[in-house]
Amino acid sequence: MKRHKFIGIRRRMMMIFAVLISITGIGIAGIFVVVFRYGYGSISQQYLEDVNRQTTNNLEHNIQKTEDINLQILSSQTMQNQLKTVNSVPDDFYSIQKSRQIAEREVLVNALYEPYMVSISVISVSGIEFSVKKVGIEADQFGFTEEEIYAANGSSLWKVIEGDNRICVAKAILDLTTMKPLGYINIIYENDYLSDIVKDNSINYEGAAYVVDGDGKIVAGNKEEYIGTEFPVDIEKLKNLNNSQYDFLSSSESFYYIGNKMQNDWTLVQTVSVKEFYRELNRMVFLAATVVLFILGISFVFVRMATSFKDSKAYTGIIRKYEETGERRKISESKRDFL
Repeated sequence: MKRHKFIGIRRRMMMIFAVLISITGIGIAGIFVVVFRYGYGSISQQYLEDVNRQTTNNLEHNIQKTEDINLQILSSQTMQNQLKTVNSVPDDFYSIQKSRQIAEREVLVNALYEPYMVSISVISVSGIEFSVKKVGIEADQFGFTEEEIYAANGSSLWKVIEGDNRICVAKAILDLTTMKPLGYINIIYENDYLSDIVKDNSINYEGAAYVVDGDGKIVAGNKEEYIGTEFPVDIEKLKNLNNSQYDFLSSSESFYYIGNKMQNDWTLVQTVSVKEFYRELNRMVFLAATVVLFILGISFVFVRMATSFKDSKAYTGIIRKYEETGERRKISESKRDFL
């Protein structure tokens, strides 16, 4: 009887031990999930911010290339001379044709190796145009009026033309001596000049990326259907946002990553849905939970096996003991007590 009580106590102790193992395992798993989620979230946030920064640098590189072209043209003494010539004799056909040939040869050098460029034109104050266009392009496109260009006083103006979403860049050419306008530069790019950079950025998450101008209009991005439309959220408010925000364009709760304002007053905005952001994390948590459950299952099996093995051994020992003393009558009683 005492032996039976001892076995019962041992079984309870083994079960308590198993429960403690389970609680400890669940606790460790919970701590792991919380710590891993926080650490993973911080690392991923930093990663996406770095990608945004690098993509912004790549966009600025292309913007600077255009500014360099503008600078080469407006500072060219050849171009300055031809503009002065056509502005002084606007009705002299021979002089205009000669100046056009010289000026367009100067412009061609800048357009020759730029695959995204549709056209590049220089228009004098008197209205004479020097231009180089891609094959198949007939009419020039303009995004700004002369008044707007000259009012910018030598600063570059950037804009997306409605309809085909091409990018227009305009800049006044000033006389290097008097600083008075001689004409202006008008460059047209395919939208892919910037959109391809956004599409090709290396990111492990599926998300959206938009280049937004100073007026809040989407001018480039990896979602072509939204180019030319208004960005639905104020960017300045998003900069101070530390949590997720509903994205009206993708219709999902998303994290926003805002780049620094570029030299043409445009800003890169990237969005990643919360579901997409935690997709990899949830997979890791699921695997961790599976491993924990598997270990707990094995622990329970071994506890059960150990308990059953010892109980059977104890019961067999009782039978042998009673058989040796000849007290067979007590065997049935012991068996009944044990069960």
